[in-house]
Amino acid sequence: MKRFITVMATVLVASGTWAVDFTVDANDLTAHAWPLNGVNAGPGRVRGGISDVSDQYREMGISMVRTHDYYGPCDYSTIFPSSYNANDPWAADAYADSSYHFAESDAAIEEIEAVGAQVMFRLGESWNTADPQNWHPPKNKYGTVAHVSRHIAKHYGADTGRVTMWEVWNEPNHDMFWDQGGYANQNAALEPFFGLYAWVAQGLKDKFPGIMVGGPGAAGDASQGIADFCRKFCKSIKIKNAPLDFYSWHS
Repeated sequence: MKRFITVMATVLVASGTWAVDFTVDANDLTAHAWPLNGVNAGPGRVRGGISDVSDQYREMGISMVRTHDYYGPCDYSTIFPSSYNANDPWAADAYADSSYHFAESDAAIEEIEAVGAQVMFRLGESWNTADPQNWHPPKNKYGTVAHVSRHIAKHYGADTGRVTMWEVWNEPNHDMFWDQGGYANQNAALEPFFGLYAWVAQGLKDKFPGIMVGGPGAAGDASQGIADFCRKFCKSIKIKNAPLDFYSWHS
């Protein structure tokens, strides 16, 4: 049975207001409309003291949850504790299962899946004013960071279609997540991050060609600042020939 929807569209113009009637044939499918009701964190361990909003997520039809700001679960420093060792960061054996701790992160992922939402896994750290954890991984450990990322992706079924969207980092253009100190300017500070992104993203895509990998969850700014950072990031990634299936930002 054909379904027709009559829509009244109202457009405001400088000279006044006018309306147009038009008809939509909902059975004539030319493309999919993608859901836009993704959220950040939850449904368990939500900020503000609320323990669980799973019922509300189901009622709202939340389609995707980004694993950021759980303050522990899904952070590098929880899953691979050696990453946050001030004396020798990322020193543990990345190939040894004993170097990883997944219990809290597993629970967070399972809560997301239980409400029928997909997971957008953010590889990085939560916002933490008391202890920012915005150290730079040593350049000679970029390969370790990339292997740890692949190990995490394997654990969460990147090879089986379980978790297929992987975001590298969060807000590297904010000094809470990537220390800007000790550099002549922000461009110089960010170039090491661009290199790290290329290592991690390429490693993930090589190992799991069916996933989407991107980032970097850029920090919000004035419109010009948002555009300028995007251009810098994409230019660097193009030069490095690194994969970028999606670009994410805050605004």
